[in-house]
Amino acid sequence: MKNNLSVGLENRKIPASLARKGFPVQIRVVAFFIFKMYRGIVELESLTDSSVLDNMDLVKQHTEHHPEAREKIWHVRKLEIPDNTMSMLANSISKAIKPDWFALFWDETETYVIFQNKIFLIPRSAVKTRDYSEVKEYALNHGIQEEFFDIQKEIESW
Repeated sequence: MKNNLSVGLENRKIPASLARKGFPVQIRVVAFFIFKMYRGIVELESLTDSSVLDNMDLVKQHTEHHPEAREKIWHVRKLEIPDNTMSMLANSISKAIKPDWFALFWDETETYVIFQNKIFLIPRSAVKTRDYSEVKEYALNHGIQEEFFDIQKEIESW
């Protein structure tokens, strides 16, 4: 698991009575925040507004050719974001994603499957065993072609 480490520093004055007893005039308080990272896959063609991806770390990008699909060329972005912003970004993507597309974000324990105005949060164990029939049914009923909806395959392709 990859973690981001944020460090915050704050200087604080200590009481004069302690300073007279040989304590330093200032002490430094250090706080560490460790965030789990989510990985994600989003095709630029899936979004009405790609600026929703601006606050995410771009890890890789590549182009895929899909002659059988309506959009023949896909610009795939592989992203990472800290867990403390995942819920907010999932909501933003859900508002910006086109009706017959989806986006995926996951960590070791859970997977976000994001559709237009609908977000599923499923355990990674269900993804590994492909036990997500409710999500798949939703996808197929909302215009996503079955050959493009294999969550585990997408995650493994990372």
